[in-house]
Amino acid sequence: YQRKEPGIIDSQLLTQLVFDQGPKDHAGVLAKEEGIDFEDVTHLRISFKNILQIANLWNFSNLVKLQLDNNSISKIEGLDHMIHLRWLDLSFNVITQIDNLNQLKNLRDLTLYHNQITTLENMDELKNLEVLSIGRNKLQNIENVIYLRNFKSLKSVNFSGNAFTSLNDYRSVVIVYLPQLQYIDYSAISSEQRNAAAATFENLITTLEAKDEVLQSELALMNKDNERLAHYKKSFVDAFSGESFADLLFQEDDDDSKLKLWWVIQNLFTEYPSIAL
Repeated sequence: YQRKEPGIIDSQLLTQLVFDQGPKDHAGVLAKEEGIDFEDVTHLRISFKNILQIANLWNFSNLVKLQLDNNSISKIEGLDHMIHLRWLDLSFNVITQIDNLNQLKNLRDLTLYHNQITTLENMDELKNLEVLSIGRNKLQNIENVIYLRNFKSLKSVNFSGNAFTSLNDYRSVVIVYLPQLQYIDYSAISSEQRNAAAATFENLITTLEAKDEVLQSELALMNKDNERLAHYKKSFVDAFSGESFADLLFQEDDDDSKLKLWWVIQNLFTEYPSIAL
């Protein structure tokens, strides 16, 4: 067995791959003669190259599908600009943490199969995700599944090969945690399975729904705060809010005490902080 040398994503490799994976007819010949603009490429496969680091892909801004499987990648990086990406395969690598994916808001299919990931995290902005393969990783706790509860578009998840999948009622618990799913470990969820899971874990469902209500309330408050802060920022007063801003206006005003002598003005001082900007 001969050890394979570490691979590097450079312009030479990228050019070769683009031509090899491009059209083979007259269009392919023409492309070789005139060259290919990487920005025009929508599909790219960089597999089995023993790549250590994702790099030098900044010109591939219009990729829709990217395969980086079967390499030696340890960190997810260098993909932020691929805002059109819908399909990403990072399977069979040595990734330990999910990170740097939140800019890929159009992502529909994410494959992280056979890595070394211990926690489901850092995917909050992937609201359009429909398929997630996270099998054969190092997820120990089934509570990881709850993280995916807010991914309303999610239809299929593969957890197979993780430690918690050996637990009794594993499949039923996932059905309860993630009612939006249609497939678990590539197996369709039947109506009988849904009914059985609901009957077995009725109390758990009630608890989850109560937590969902609390979470939605908290999110609503956060959105309201963000809107208010955005308004302050637009008004060039983003460092202040509410009463603190009202107090700042008059904290060094010599005429402040004089103005407050007039009861009409005093009422305005009292009411000002609560006036919606």
